[in-house]
Amino acid sequence: MKNKKTCSNVLNIIKIRRSVRSFDDRPIEKEKMELILEAARLAPSSCNSQPWRFVVVDDKVLLKKIAKAQPLGPNVNKFLESAGVIIACVDEPKLFIHKAADMVNRDNQRIDVGIAVEHMVLVAAELGIGSCWIGWFSEKKVKELLRIPKKKTVSVLLALGYPKNKTDKNGIGGIKLRPRKKLSEVACKNYYDENYG
Repeated sequence: MKNKKTCSNVLNIIKIRRSVRSFDDRPIEKEKMELILEAARLAPSSCNSQPWRFVVVDDKVLLKKIAKAQPLGPNVNKFLESAGVIIACVDEPKLFIHKAADMVNRDNQRIDVGIAVEHMVLVAAELGIGSCWIGWFSEKKVKELLRIPKKKTVSVLLALGYPKNKTDKNGIGGIKLRPRKKLSEVACKNYYDENYG
């Protein structure tokens, strides 16, 4: 029997995913937003704690205000004004297990939220919707705009929308893949094994 390469639909989606920073003005359909959020809801988390809340913003006035809510002036995240949706990803109060993990230098809660966000990113890509993780923003201003309690943490913003440019063989929005390291540079059987991959 010949050795056949297996094909992964998930890997194909990962291959076309890009950080999109140019959106057209089409709104994201409610059904598609529900699928994207369902992907986050189903994400794994330590001790199944599900330590997240996702605040979904599609109001154009509010999107413009969020775009300006960052520390280096109003133009750094200007592209967010054209997003169909911005999701503020909020860390819920830490459970004992997360506090214990922090003592051994593991921020499980942030990892959990990150996994959920990436689930959303991949389902969005499958639906032809572009996304961009936003880490550069004024958390204080975002919390004020969205009436998120001061004690909560907004760990990341996720911009979603239909890409302005047509998706093609390069990827979502026609954006070419930026260079990636070879598998042998990132995976090994032991840290000093340079021949893996």
